[in-house]
Amino acid sequence: MVSQTRYVDSVFKKISKNTYNYSIKNLDTLKLDFYEPIEDSLIAKPLFLYVHGGGFSSGSRNDLGTVKMLESIAKKGYAVASIDYRLLPKDVIFGCDYKGAEKIKTFSKAAEDVIDALTFLVNYKDDFYIDQTKIILSGTSAGAESILNLVYNKDELVLPNYEKYKHIKISAVVSISGAVLNPSLITTSNSVPGVFFHGVIDKVVPYNEASHRSCKATDKGYLPLYGSKKITESISSFNTSNILISYKDKGHDLSKIPSADFFDITFKFIKKVVIDNEFYQAQITQ
Repeated sequence: MVSQTRYVDSVFKKISKNTYNYSIKNLDTLKLDFYEPIEDSLIAKPLFLYVHGGGFSSGSRNDLGTVKMLESIAKKGYAVASIDYRLLPKDVIFGCDYKGAEKIKTFSKAAEDVIDALTFLVNYKDDFYIDQTKIILSGTSAGAESILNLVYNKDELVLPNYEKYKHIKISAVVSISGAVLNPSLITTSNSVPGVFFHGVIDKVVPYNEASHRSCKATDKGYLPLYGSKKITESISSFNTSNILISYKDKGHDLSKIPSADFFDITFKFIKKVVIDNEFYQAQITQ
């Protein structure tokens, strides 16, 4: 019989799921779904928080694929949360006609919602059985942009009362097709370990550096972004653990995973780096 390893393999058979209101922003009541393994004796579990994609105009914290993914993660022994965040009005397209400055405000609102969800969970950490020293943020596409800018580029965002969030410390990020606004703001103090999945020919969120959605410099929505290649170069320069998984024949359609690669690579990395405090850097091309 092959032994199973907590945080890497599915060591629990059943999980529970409950929904909570974590914040009210004007007319938006923001919810999170919280998953945890049943009959787990560990009273302080690492928190894995996921932020869905959808171009800031669609997507859901609880679509069928997301639920299946997060149930699988909870079975590995994590406390898991999937959150709502404020989306754009239905008639607004987050494209080349949407002003760059407004795009940054959209990033900021989503990042603020992420940190508010984390604050809610950490404030009730004893009830949720969370180890607040081991928080992993994950996101896909727009969700990845939200978490990456929050962690590496908060000074580019408009975050009211950020001082009240200073007790929240992030241990690692897991990004699928994400980017930041300014890689030069990554420093030794915010160089958080991470796992980065990205399609090399992504025309929506650049793999290296390019404009968002390939907008022209003359477009209202022109906004330079710096993707997984540039981010990992920056954090590697500070000797920070990271893995870059590059898909040479994929574009933004990569954001529709997780695939088997995601589960295998991500959770071995988290076990090694976040749980066991080991150093690890790698680049993988698929």
